[in-house]
Amino acid sequence: MSKLKVLSICLMLIILPVSQVSADVDESNPGSDVTIGFGNVTNDTIVLTMDTTIDVYAYNVTFFRPSGSVYCGIQSEGGLSEQYDLNVNILSSGCSLMAYYPGAWGERSIPSGSNGTLTSFYYQSLTPEICIGSATYAVIIDGETEYRDANFDYNDCLEFTRYEIEWPNDIWFELNDGENDSEADVSYSNSEVIIGYGDVTNDTMVLTVDTTVDIFSFDISVQSMYCNYAFGGAAEDANFTVSTANDIGMAGSSGCNILGNYQGESTAYIPAGTNDDLTSWFYQGSSEEICIMHALYTKEEGGGLFEADLDANYCLDYSFVNPDDSWYSWFELNDDQSSLEIDEYGISVHDTVLWVFQNSPHFSILAQALEMTNLTEILNPVNTPQMGYTIFAPTDDAFNASGISLDDFNSPASIEVLTEILLYHVSFAGPYGLDMSMAYNSSSGEYEPYCEPYTFDWLPMQNGEYADPFNYSSWTETVIISNDCQGNITVDQANVIDTDNRVYGFFQTTNWPSSSSATDNGMIQVIDSVLIPSSLNFTLQNNDEPRFNPRFDIPSNLDEDGEFNQLIDALSLTYLIDDVTASNSPEMSMTIFAPTDTAFAEAGINTDEYDTLEGLMELSDILLSHISFDWVLTFSNECVPSQIDLETADENTIIISNDCEGNTSVNDATILYSQEVENGVIHVIDKLIIHPDEEPVEEPVEEPVEEPVEE
Repeated sequence: MSKLKVLSICLMLIILPVSQVSADVDESNPGSDVTIGFGNVTNDTIVLTMDTTIDVYAYNVTFFRPSGSVYCGIQSEGGLSEQYDLNVNILSSGCSLMAYYPGAWGERSIPSGSNGTLTSFYYQSLTPEICIGSATYAVIIDGETEYRDANFDYNDCLEFTRYEIEWPNDIWFELNDGENDSEADVSYSNSEVIIGYGDVTNDTMVLTVDTTVDIFSFDISVQSMYCNYAFGGAAEDANFTVSTANDIGMAGSSGCNILGNYQGESTAYIPAGTNDDLTSWFYQGSSEEICIMHALYTKEEGGGLFEADLDANYCLDYSFVNPDDSWYSWFELNDDQSSLEIDEYGISVHDTVLWVFQNSPHFSILAQALEMTNLTEILNPVNTPQMGYTIFAPTDDAFNASGISLDDFNSPASIEVLTEILLYHVSFAGPYGLDMSMAYNSSSGEYEPYCEPYTFDWLPMQNGEYADPFNYSSWTETVIISNDCQGNITVDQANVIDTDNRVYGFFQTTNWPSSSSATDNGMIQVIDSVLIPSSLNFTLQNNDEPRFNPRFDIPSNLDEDGEFNQLIDALSLTYLIDDVTASNSPEMSMTIFAPTDTAFAEAGINTDEYDTLEGLMELSDILLSHISFDWVLTFSNECVPSQIDLETADENTIIISNDCEGNTSVNDATILYSQEVENGVIHVIDKLIIHPDEEPVEEPVEEPVEEPVEE
């Protein structure tokens, strides 16, 4: 039994919140009051069903896929969700659903006894299989919210068949009718054929082929260019007709599709053993990066398609040239192509973090682990934080050397262990380089590589939290990194064997002058051993846990807490809720002073009464007195009695006082609790901050006047 398997068995003795599940078990939660499954799914619409014996106030559903991707429309319609006013939010990439009533928590629910369509939404499958990966729901018991796992069948999956046409060059997946599981029309890479670049110039594109089989036809797409007729190479030697077509690129931008086959009456092919130029064509580049997108071939006349391997360097690097004295501009091939070189672990700057893990043969176990724990969405470029990630990536050899087998993670508790381990490999502190830096040499007058030995232990990892909400440096999970400047860099017990792999990812846009734009922001540090977090020492947590989740943003924490319903309603009514979300936060984050529902009641403010434009403007002014977008206010453990002025978003000034004896206040309100979260700091206060000109004005009550009575 592996060491980690022992760890997972031990962890099952501890009560853990379970939010991820394994795709290897047959049943999710057989004792659940709620069952979620697929309904009448079509090629473009997913329908989910729910059968419940309890009131459901919210639910969350994620999907599992063994490979490829799935994209969903961001709006859903119909079903129990719409009938009972639950708002369904959908993450387009990966298709995770979160549904809840957007008003006061607890006012709406899907009632007990409901059994039917839950919701439906449009989707596009780019994968052979889609399964429900996890399903949870919220109930209210004795006034307290509980989150539970729903029942669903892991083996009830949607299966698709891949189809492809040569022109106008389209690939799609169709939902199987259930009668048979036919194999896809395209078989995947097997190293029989390798396609790459030859001697490319600024006006002539050259592709090469290295094949161990006879090739009877080929279909290749290259992005970000306009192409002319093709000529030469092994294709011409085999009497192939080679056609080129423009505008097949990603997102509708420029690209070139090259089709080659023999159109005579007899049979012709490019023979096995050929290692030469395949074909060439004149072109004009339209991006700072031109990549081979896919390459397909057949091994017999009229036979099925196979996907060729691409050469390690399947992208070319260009510079945009726009002379001051000319109206003409162009993209020029760089002499130095090293910036796009793919290293021995399959990493290149033009890839995204997730793409590397899902496509490099060195990280297949890591990619599978990310799928099992539903963590692929965290590394999806659309969810990358502005600062970016540093990822310590264990290779397949590292997993094997650590004695870790993913087969051991076959229960919700063990999946929780795997999740904790994987998050311990991700830091949200930005792309952090570990190797040499550059320093100015006054003797040579140039910047040169420079290294000074170091060891530090502060890099925060994604599985941690704040032990002390008042102490920014109290993050519970950090790694120890050392560099002796002799080629030895370590993180905890692992050696970093491939350092400082910065990746950005690119996608096609219409931005001038380049149609490529960065989509990701990460640094991959390849390691030879799996890191085990200190949290797996199974020490029971004390009761002094943070009130808020440091991984969630301000509105998510306030909404989840349950004591800020009036504040959430007020922020929503005034449209300020968008300004305090993580996606819209300023780079330096923010501070919010959060009055409880009791504080609103004591101030005589009920958000239901603010139903006019004038009233909403008054409510907005009050809220802006509680927010600062310019400062992140925290209190240090090394306390010095102080009083400071802080300007809020309404350009008024509030006074913060701290006597270092546990008494902190803002104006005449007491700060009951403070904690940093994803996009700032929340200070819970017992009174509203209302400036004199914002005091709610009571309408004067006119006393009745008695009319004089004539005698």
